[in-house]
Amino acid sequence: MAVRPRVLVIDDNHGFCQVVQTLLDGEGFQVCTSGHWLDAMKTLEAEPPDAIILDLMLPDVDGFEILDWLRKSDRFKELPVVVCSALSSREDVERARKGGASEVVTKPCRPLDLADALRRWVKPITPS
Repeated sequence: MAVRPRVLVIDDNHGFCQVVQTLLDGEGFQVCTSGHWLDAMKTLEAEPPDAIILDLMLPDVDGFEILDWLRKSDRFKELPVVVCSALSSREDVERARKGGASEVVTKPCRPLDLADALRRWVKPITPS
């Protein structure tokens, strides 16, 4: 049996996480969610994902700092990171791209836009 790619969603909006988890599960991804960076770090270390969906506005750490940490980490510097945030100004989008975001999707967004962005970086296992 093939292993479905793991996606870690780091976003403090529980409703958003539920919708994304349901959609991506149906699209062939295995999804884990975290509303705080400290919890996400534990997941990263214990079960490294194949990709991350990252909100830039979290209660405990600025998402740009997380992106910077990931890109400086030997272990995670190549990990695809899809930034999905309500910070949608041209400056914020450019800052995320320069900071190493693989893709930037602005909120509000269609969950299918996230699935499409992930597929450009990670190939899901098609559910049978």
